[in-house]
Amino acid sequence: MSGLEKEKFIQFEWLHLSKIGEQIPVEVSLTALMDDDGQEMLMAVMRDVTDRKVAEQSILDSLKEKEMLLAEIHHRVKNNLAIVSGLIQLQMISNTNPEIRQTLAKSVNRIKSIALIHDQLYTNNSFSRISMIENIKALSKSLMNMYAPTDGSIIKYRYNMDEVHLDINQAIPLGLLVNEIVTNSLKHAFRPGENGLISIVLKQIDENILLEIHDDGIGFDSEKDFLEKDTLGKTLIETFVSQLDGELSVNGDMGATFEIRFKTENKKGASAYLNV
Repeated sequence: MSGLEKEKFIQFEWLHLSKIGEQIPVEVSLTALMDDDGQEMLMAVMRDVTDRKVAEQSILDSLKEKEMLLAEIHHRVKNNLAIVSGLIQLQMISNTNPEIRQTLAKSVNRIKSIALIHDQLYTNNSFSRISMIENIKALSKSLMNMYAPTDGSIIKYRYNMDEVHLDINQAIPLGLLVNEIVTNSLKHAFRPGENGLISIVLKQIDENILLEIHDDGIGFDSEKDFLEKDTLGKTLIETFVSQLDGELSVNGDMGATFEIRFKTENKKGASAYLNV
């Protein structure tokens, strides 16, 4: 009775051994009572919960099956993107036009940016939240391997990032934004022979996210000059910002600075990041 002195009622589950030696899951309810003479009594009620346990296990099995299916889907998407990337790279090898090769290389990097998200979803335990620190560092490293200077100069990254997690419909456009902006800095920001620094800031306050990418290169004249450019890169940056329902600001003083602000949210459906 001591365990019931304060609670007056306790409920728990245990395995009951039946007359034929079979273990049956039961729910036990103990209630402390007092009769008319003030004598303490204990009422015990046992309920067979076999059907409930079977239903619970069925739900768990179904959930595990769906998780395995999701993992396989992301794995196959990643592999299919790798095939597409490989085909484009073969096209690059067979083409001698530098401009076409450069355009194809940019397409390969965009595909790799998307594939990286699916690889994270496949290898991590969570299928709904993606670590953007892990994603951005892996992506920027890949871009450096592609565009590292060959003239002896050194370009470095500096990171200042919170542990931000996004769902796939926001992680993909954000990853593509990083790809476009960092690629632009690596290719155009620094004069030949000059060292450079690219700073990547990612901050979260409540549901508000700030992505800031700054390089200490040559910059550009004004925000108006950038916004009036008619290039695929600028169009893609504006498109990805729009998919995040975000705001873009740029500054060309003391190098180039891109700021993107948006709110975290769960967008429904894969089409949320395909509306180009």
